[in-house]
Amino acid sequence: MYDPTVPKSHVPSADTVCVAGRQQSVPGVDGVTWDEYEHGLEERRCHQALDALSFASERRRERGDSEPETFDFLGFTHRCGITKTKGWFTVERTTIAQRMRQTLARVKLQLIKMRHVPLGDVGRWLGRVVRGWMNYFAVPGNMRRLRQFVDEVSKLWYRQVQRRSQVSTWTWQRMRRLIRTYLPRPKIVHPYPEIRFLDRLAARAV
Repeated sequence: MYDPTVPKSHVPSADTVCVAGRQQSVPGVDGVTWDEYEHGLEERRCHQALDALSFASERRRERGDSEPETFDFLGFTHRCGITKTKGWFTVERTTIAQRMRQTLARVKLQLIKMRHVPLGDVGRWLGRVVRGWMNYFAVPGNMRRLRQFVDEVSKLWYRQVQRRSQVSTWTWQRMRRLIRTYLPRPKIVHPYPEIRFLDRLAARAV
């Protein structure tokens, strides 16, 4: 929410958020704080900001500039985009690549430690890891990253299974059956922000 103790110079305007490097104010939507965005894209002031941002790409093209730059926040890379069906403005959110690489590196180290643990125990642990990842990152528009994460986890697990003995009899076809047993399939579990906002509005929670 709006914090009067925060200096105005420290509060990014809506246009500055999506159009990095351009200190161009948007009448009626300045003063949107990061707290509002974090609980985000659901509060009324954030919706006003997104309405103004929907014209960011058009304004930059008219000025002869490139597309609006991206920014990283709360584990996601945010960029201005349009929907495939109706061409409406949307904020595309994808998992930050560096964040995913760091998580995969930690998974790899743990799999090395669990190399000789029974496969069922390893599979159940990996299933919890993947489900926890999707519970946060499975937002609309992030399916490519979800599939990439599950694929990379599967490959890491396969390499460690092959190294359980000097002569491995594991084939990828056999490994795929193990993956289907323990790892959840990638799917979107969160609705679009405006749908969640309307549900909260109907429940009189806002």
